[in-house]
Amino acid sequence: MAAGFSTMDIVFTSLGAKGEILVMIKEYMTVWYWGMPFVVIPMIGSNAIRAAGNTLLPSMVMMGSMIINAVLDPLLIFGIGFFPRMELEGAALATVIARMTTFIASLYLLNYKFHMLAIVKPKIRELYESWKRVLYIGFPAILNQFIPQISMGVATRIISDYGKEAVAGFGVATRIEMIAVGPLISFANTMIAYTGQNLGAKRIDRIEDGIKFVNKASLIIGAVMFAVFAIFGKSASLIFNDDPTVVNISYLYLAVVSVSYGVMGISMSASATFSALHKPYSSIMINIIRMIVIFIPLILIGNYSFQLPGIIAGITISIFLGTIISVLWLKKTIEKFKAHPGFTNTEPVPVEESI
Repeated sequence: MAAGFSTMDIVFTSLGAKGEILVMIKEYMTVWYWGMPFVVIPMIGSNAIRAAGNTLLPSMVMMGSMIINAVLDPLLIFGIGFFPRMELEGAALATVIARMTTFIASLYLLNYKFHMLAIVKPKIRELYESWKRVLYIGFPAILNQFIPQISMGVATRIISDYGKEAVAGFGVATRIEMIAVGPLISFANTMIAYTGQNLGAKRIDRIEDGIKFVNKASLIIGAVMFAVFAIFGKSASLIFNDDPTVVNISYLYLAVVSVSYGVMGISMSASATFSALHKPYSSIMINIIRMIVIFIPLILIGNYSFQLPGIIAGITISIFLGTIISVLWLKKTIEKFKAHPGFTNTEPVPVEESI
């Protein structure tokens, strides 16, 4: 949080923000940064609950947070009723309040339902061993979150050269995209718990069935979302912004990039599976190749050759290429597990029953 406040000007100026846009960003982020503690703990808590085998409760908590955010946004932005008109700061405050609800709900579930919280004084050796095991998976996971942000920062900087309408168009599109890929993220989160449980049972055959099931489901969802955005992408963009230029850019992004949503889901699930297989550094290497070696050069080439449409095409192609690498790498990893004599290869249980 302190780092966010102290680097606000440097970070957003480097991303191309200046003048009135920079002032507006600082208004929003000044409020948002105060809510950072309410973001971190629910994320950890949700993953802990999923690892315990319950994927429904974290989804319900997140859905409740989204509803609260959606209700508070217009009230605090426009000052409806007795609520003050706060505009951008209101949007940030609505997000912070919504995150506070997930914070409270996560602590309640962790303590009273799953009994995962305890106030004890651990031995130094036990603490060291616990931190060591957590960081073996956690540190690569941090890098996996950090690398895409760097790449998207580069993309945002390039897009900003086309004006605030272009930045706004991409912003609208990525907001809509986050809603669309929600089910794909859920599949990836499910694969962590599912793979971990079957790895412990030494049932690599069931892990393979889970991967096949999730891959098929991701492709189906991706195809549906592509059809939806091809038809209704412009209407969806109009909900967030009525500027014709912004809407057209947003629609172009949604119509093109949504072609890759299915394979994007496969890639996300593969990354989650690597972590559950205790192969987090494989996931990092794939992310580096996808986001640094493939993504950045492709959007630079696309920008030079075809401007904004080229950038969008570069994003789409990078997702396909990154997924191919993920699938091949995961297949090779699975084959190594199957060759180990400690793993069984009995008749698989239907994956729907296992999940």
